[in-house]
Amino acid sequence: MNLTNLIKEELAATLQRLEQVEIGLKSRQQELNDRIAILDRFALISETDTRGVITYANPRFCEVSGYTLEELIGKPHNIVRHPDMPKALFKELWETLKAGQIWQGEIKNRRKDGSHYWVLATVGPIRDSDGEICRYVSIRVDITAQKALQKANTELEESLLQNLQAAQFFQIGLMPILRPHHQEPLPLPHFVIWKPNQIVSGDFLWHHTERKRTILVAGDAMGHGVFGGMLSVLFMQQMRSLVELSGVWTPERLAAEIDKNLSQLFRIASDHPITVDGFIGVLDMARRRLSYTSLKGKAYLVREGQLQKLHSYPFSFGEGLGASAEEHEVELQPGDRLYILTDGLSNQYQKSGDKPLGSKRVADLILSLQSVPFHQQKDAFLTEIHRFSSQTVQSDDILLVGMEVE
Repeated sequence: MNLTNLIKEELAATLQRLEQVEIGLKSRQQELNDRIAILDRFALISETDTRGVITYANPRFCEVSGYTLEELIGKPHNIVRHPDMPKALFKELWETLKAGQIWQGEIKNRRKDGSHYWVLATVGPIRDSDGEICRYVSIRVDITAQKALQKANTELEESLLQNLQAAQFFQIGLMPILRPHHQEPLPLPHFVIWKPNQIVSGDFLWHHTERKRTILVAGDAMGHGVFGGMLSVLFMQQMRSLVELSGVWTPERLAAEIDKNLSQLFRIASDHPITVDGFIGVLDMARRRLSYTSLKGKAYLVREGQLQKLHSYPFSFGEGLGASAEEHEVELQPGDRLYILTDGLSNQYQKSGDKPLGSKRVADLILSLQSVPFHQQKDAFLTEIHRFSSQTVQSDDILLVGMEVE
């Protein structure tokens, strides 16, 4: 083969390789164009020189800001700065860029018509072949709708919080024992732990004293928050009407009457049972006697270091069985301690995935604290509750009442 033919073959091979390179370049260019087109539909992109003067703006930036490309080119980027944005933020931005680093943050900008829009901006430096910063590129995502939704959610949360706080104010208004320096104390040394799960509680404590006798009602209404709080207020109002207006003082009759009233009301409101677990007791300290009726209520008597669970029926107020609940009596002795509580403490989890405290461990806890002087027991119980639940959130409303017979 002569030299001419060799040159022709080499030239043909070179041309073929060039064609393949050209095809590859066209493919890469098309891919790049597609990527830019997608990015242009999604992001607001601009470039500036090292002084912050705009040298490029994509169509999306022009669309959102309200400026034409001609109006933006050659202008400082602060043409879209909103006066609400603090100067310190832009000082931090420029310090970050000049240090050769990438800055990211939320920025409120101003459109040409004076309205505003929010962006999540990512700004970074571009370097030349010598490694020197020659311009800055900013890629921003319009988050105006998200910020508006965030603002609406914040306003809604604030409104709900105010309403819950107002509801708690009225709920506590029916439970004066929870107020500091309440004017109608129980006839025994006592403490009350009331820890709502959601500001307003389904757990409640109502009492009324008359002629050296005190009616004490501790209850756990179905649900938490506003729903549980509403049921608790309804229950307490029923009790007030029966006791203060109708003069009903026996726990047995109170249980029957309030269960009948609530059952009728709840049947109208819902096809499903709406219930309240509760303990109704009458303390007659002249006779040192506790009369009580308990419908799924929880109460314990501790005497001489021995713990006894007081009788409770396995049905709730609202199920229509209250008339079958009989009254029980306990003769009290000096040194006796009474504990009335809801299931909030036994339902508390120590940590996620673990078993709740449970009734047996609650009873063991009560017994374990009997060596603690009664006036220190509230703090002791709070310490134990915190120790047990410190690794998780509160899972239920909590109510615990302690009393000591003198």
